[in-house]
Amino acid sequence: MAKKPVVFALPVINSMQDVGYQQAKLGNTMRYIAVEAMNREPELPETFSEDGKTQYLAGVDLCYNDLHPAKTYFKLDGNWLPAESFADGADVSSLETRQVGVTCMLLTGQE
Repeated sequence: MAKKPVVFALPVINSMQDVGYQQAKLGNTMRYIAVEAMNREPELPETFSEDGKTQYLAGVDLCYNDLHPAKTYFKLDGNWLPAESFADGADVSSLETRQVGVTCMLLTGQE
């Protein structure tokens, strides 16, 4: 029913040398991202164009959705139950359905 979350491979840390190596690698990645952002939005950090901000937030939403996919709920006897609580192959076609994900959370967070 719900899509499986994307799992990012975490580095194996066996020593403080591994910590240092991974932190340096992350630092280089962050530097690269900052340069790319500045190339696209030369006035950063003083100003951020509306189009740039919209695209940036869309990317954040995409990543969040990959890591935390929307959950499906079905209404049964007045109660909202998660889709995974129903047996595989159960006929839920007549039940009211809701998807709860980042979009739903953003909408309710603005109230």
